[in-house]
Amino acid sequence: MEREKDALVRHISRSHLELAKILHYKSEVAAHMAGLIGQIPDKNPAFADNETLLSQSVNVTRNVTSYLSSLADLEEALATNLGLVVKELESGEGDE
Repeated sequence: MEREKDALVRHISRSHLELAKILHYKSEVAAHMAGLIGQIPDKNPAFADNETLLSQSVNVTRNVTSYLSSLADLEEALATNLGLVVKELESGEGDE
């Protein structure tokens, strides 16, 4: 039974590591996009039209929102799994 628990914890740990890697790459994309926005001149930017400007702004906002949502999902998954591990450890101590 202990081997199964250990294997489950290792699997959860690897899953969280993969989620963290994905979030790291998403953060790099969001930071790059923010850097590009920072290069836009404050006065008289040369865009095709207001529609293009609005479209690109929406894309950046969606990207940042997606990243923040992914962070929240990771936090929730970590909390859920940590809660299960703590319960298991507490029940294991009671059995001894």
